[in-house]
Amino acid sequence: MISTTGTRDGGETCNTKPENAGGSSAGVPVGIMADSHGQVKAIAGALDFFQRIGCGKMVHLGDICDSFRPAMSDDCVRLLQAQSVISIKGNNDYTLVVNRPDVTGDSVSPETIDYLSSLPIQVWEGEVVFAHSLPFEEELGLSAMVRTLGNNESAWFFREYPNAILFRGHSHDPEIRWRRKGRINTEPVVLGKRIALDERRPCIVTCGALTRGLCMVWRPDSMEIVLQPLYL
Repeated sequence: MISTTGTRDGGETCNTKPENAGGSSAGVPVGIMADSHGQVKAIAGALDFFQRIGCGKMVHLGDICDSFRPAMSDDCVRLLQAQSVISIKGNNDYTLVVNRPDVTGDSVSPETIDYLSSLPIQVWEGEVVFAHSLPFEEELGLSAMVRTLGNNESAWFFREYPNAILFRGHSHDPEIRWRRKGRINTEPVVLGKRIALDERRPCIVTCGALTRGLCMVWRPDSMEIVLQPLYL
């Protein structure tokens, strides 16, 4: 069961906290990507990889497009729509929407603008949340997309959601943060290494950037993640 937070057409904020839901289908991996910044080839490579390993669900954690290089936005969005990718709004995606046509001119279609505008800032699935940066839209508003993850923000998440897992993008360096005996631990996520999440709950996973040739596979049955390289 997936619940989202976002803004309805009338401007009313819809915020849904985590529910007791079953989560992803057991045994079926979930492909996670982030920060493609308009690189169509990187998105296509990640989608191809996720399909080859049998991912039952694919998630893009935002900054699908690049506000400084908007010309490839239509192609990026078409790829995600064709594969029914669950997509999160990043700050670059938001900038394209609010600055149009000053930023995009005629290079981005109205359909792409509508798609980017409709994206949620965070998506909950059971006790797992997907966000571009922080899952505090109700408290921070739009700045939840850009606020840096530091120890204060990590402690806030761990306090609010003591059994949850956050998958995020924004920072392009893959890492995992978790709390143990009141201390916040940080560990880089390295290529090919399986990392168990259940023993680190609550935890925050920064998934790495497609611009750096990185994507992530999450296996809900074993609650493990693996950082994967893209060979483009």
